[in-house]
Amino acid sequence: MVFNVRASLNAIESVLKRTGYFGAGTQQGEPKSPPVGDLFAAVWMDRVAVYSLTLNGTIEAHVVTVRMYRRDLQEPRERAEDELSRAVLAVQDLLMADVDLGGAVRNVDAGGQTGQSFGVEMGHIEMGGVKFRVADMRVPLIVDDSAALAA
Repeated sequence: MVFNVRASLNAIESVLKRTGYFGAGTQQGEPKSPPVGDLFAAVWMDRVAVYSLTLNGTIEAHVVTVRMYRRDLQEPRERAEDELSRAVLAVQDLLMADVDLGGAVRNVDAGGQTGQSFGVEMGHIEMGGVKFRVADMRVPLIVDDSAALAA
C-alpha cells in the first residue's frame, strides 16, 4: 500500500511559515547539519496507517513530527526559552484554528481518536557540536483517501 503524504507535510510546513517565527527557515525532513539562525523548524512523517476502510477508499492516520530548534547557548537564556515557547504556542494555535489545514486533511486529531494525541515534548539535542533546545510537536492528522489500495 502506498500513501501520499505530501499534502500533509506541505500543509504543516505552510502553518510553520505563517507563524512568522521561523526566520532561520523550515524544511521537510530532518536537517543533516546544524540549523543556522535563531529559530528553525523541520517537519517529517512519523507514522502512517489506515484507520478505517470505507466503500469509497480509506480513512488514514498520519502522525507528523514538527521539531522546532533554538540554539541553546545564546544569551540571555530566558529569551531563548521564551522564544521557543511562543513559537510552539503560535503553531499550536494555528493548527487548532484551521483543523482541516485548508482542506488538505479531514482534521487535526487533537484528542487522539486514531490512537495518537496531539502533544509537545521539550528537550535538548546536539547536532554537529551545536547544542539546541528543541520542541518536538506530535501532530496527528485524519486524512481521507491518500492510500492507493491496488497495485
